[in-house]
Amino acid sequence: MIETTMQMEQADLMIAIFGAFDENIKLIERELGVSVVSRATELKISGDPEAVGVAERVFAALLEMARRGEAVSTQTVQYVIGLAREGRESEVHTMGRDVLVITAKGYGKRTPCSEYREQARNGKGIRAMATREEDYVETLFTASTHDRIFFFTSFGRVYRKKGYQIPEAGRAARGTNIVNILPVEPGEKVSAMLHVREFGDMYIFMVTRSGTVKRLPLDAIKNIRKTGIRALSIAEDDELITVRLTDGKQNILIATHEGYAICFDENDVRPMGREAAGVRGIKLREGDYVVGAGRAGGGTALLSVTENGYGKRTELDEYLRGADGERQPQSRGGMGLKNYNCTEKTGFVADVKVVREDDDLRPEDEDLYSSSYIS
Repeated sequence: MIETTMQMEQADLMIAIFGAFDENIKLIERELGVSVVSRATELKISGDPEAVGVAERVFAALLEMARRGEAVSTQTVQYVIGLAREGRESEVHTMGRDVLVITAKGYGKRTPCSEYREQARNGKGIRAMATREEDYVETLFTASTHDRIFFFTSFGRVYRKKGYQIPEAGRAARGTNIVNILPVEPGEKVSAMLHVREFGDMYIFMVTRSGTVKRLPLDAIKNIRKTGIRALSIAEDDELITVRLTDGKQNILIATHEGYAICFDENDVRPMGREAAGVRGIKLREGDYVVGAGRAGGGTALLSVTENGYGKRTELDEYLRGADGERQPQSRGGMGLKNYNCTEKTGFVADVKVVREDDDLRPEDEDLYSSSYIS
């Protein structure tokens, strides 16, 4: 028998780890055969040397999760114990974070990040979702189980759910139809999702297929009915395609299907009310339309991917005008600069993302998934 003492830096972290303190302590004692005594910011653990070592790793892993602001349930404690027994407690960095997916036909699901693995570029990928014919993954991102997930729809409405309220499903599962998750109207589909942990002096920047943009204060959607609220008045022949959180200091990049892009200061768009229809963000050439948009402050380059699977990264400075040292964004409402030389071989631009060199890339081709480093 041995006894060891662990110092916990802050008492509030202890509380965060053990919302149901007695239940979780008893669970660890029962599962590992150790005795745990807590005193303020100190833990005394006694028992068999091997079991005490596992218990220490369990508490260290739970502390890491608490520092990230993630809730720790009894089920979480049980799972961490299993990881620590196998020496895999370092995998807690993926716990509490899920991959959320919505398809073009309106199927959605939540899958733990731990079910995905990093792969090399140019691989075939692994199955990410079972989809029906003519359906494909439209939106994919990671979020905490306790983040607020906002669903923006083609009708200009926004709905809200907590991450854990999205039905969980395996990596290859098809998911749940969105009509069973949100009270959407017939013909209404989810166009974009946004996850928010805290409200503050932030804005929601929206971009439509026709190049219309709108900036809405984040607090405007703080209180949402179960039936949703209107976030954008949108024309019948238009649709919302991109939603981004901004801090009032961002440059906005908008890219089109035929290979053009514009970069302008978000303050060129004044904050508007929920019922407003927005203003022109980019003037489109005949037959062209917007495929994606991003915040320049969200990375160092714009990744463009074409319909035939080609891609390239372009440094963000190349979308600015002027001499070195005096380069400025373009003006809102212009026709933009050439972004991609689209040919029969490459196809037209399918999507764009603002990225950093150490970001993971998750391209989706029907129901296949591939993850690789962008650099």
